[in-house]
Amino acid sequence: MTDLYDDEPEYERDYHQEWKDNVMQGIHDEDGNPLDPEPPEPEPTLGDLLADTAHGWGEHAAVWLLAAHGHWLPELARCELIGDADGYRIQWAAIDGKLAQLIGTLSELQVLALARALAVPARAATLSDLTSLDEDNRRLVVHAVAWAAGGEQWALGLRVLPPEPSWGYSDESPF
Repeated sequence: MTDLYDDEPEYERDYHQEWKDNVMQGIHDEDGNPLDPEPPEPEPTLGDLLADTAHGWGEHAAVWLLAAHGHWLPELARCELIGDADGYRIQWAAIDGKLAQLIGTLSELQVLALARALAVPARAATLSDLTSLDEDNRRLVVHAVAWAAGGEQWALGLRVLPPEPSWGYSDESPF
């Protein structure tokens, strides 16, 4: 049996063979288009959008705390406390006026109060209710306070959070 490409120059034979191999392996369709194009970039989360407009370690830590906690970003959005002329921003000063509309447990409200104190240092938080936090929330709060005090990498180095890929370290980390 003769090779179909015997009459073609070597470079064309290599190209056709590569194309044939790619089609057979399922890498490209018969028109040469990739079958598995690069996945699209994921849409940014509300936490990502807020982090992009946050100012300083304190507000970044506060946004992270509320995003990691999970309850507050949707609740603040429901009460129209997210967004301003600068885009996505938490309206920290307006929270007091909407406290009656916000839905949350004592523990959740304590997390919100601590986040607000990190974002707006002039706004003091009452720390007497820290015992209302369960261990997971206590770790989140301690990590956020460390972040506000020394930056994200310093807080990660303290390893207050349990190892998880999204926190930036793992069990194998030398920290």
